[in-house]
Amino acid sequence: MHPEWLAESDEQLIAWVRSDLKDLIGLRGEPELTRVVRWNNAMPQYHLGHRQIADQIEHEVAALPGLEIAGNALHGVGIAPVVRTARRAAERLVRPWSSDPAPLQRDKSTATSS
Repeated sequence: MHPEWLAESDEQLIAWVRSDLKDLIGLRGEPELTRVVRWNNAMPQYHLGHRQIADQIEHEVAALPGLEIAGNALHGVGIAPVVRTARRAAERLVRPWSSDPAPLQRDKSTATSS
């Protein structure tokens, strides 16, 4: 973790993220929306009714082909839930172009126990 990053401006944090995404995935263009949320000294907590809201969001997104969501907003704030949602989103996105309907398989040589 980098607690010193909390002192940086929203603009600086966004610039760093955009630079990293450019290097990682070739991100281009300007974002339509950015938002920085700071959770100083705490893990975010979901509110009562969150699961129902998350289920409704997923139902609505499922009706829009080609749109997927991943991250910590719906199913957990730790790294494992984020990776799980990203994997599911990637599988659904590539499925229409894949001749193999099975889920993406982990590379066993780099897999670690969870």
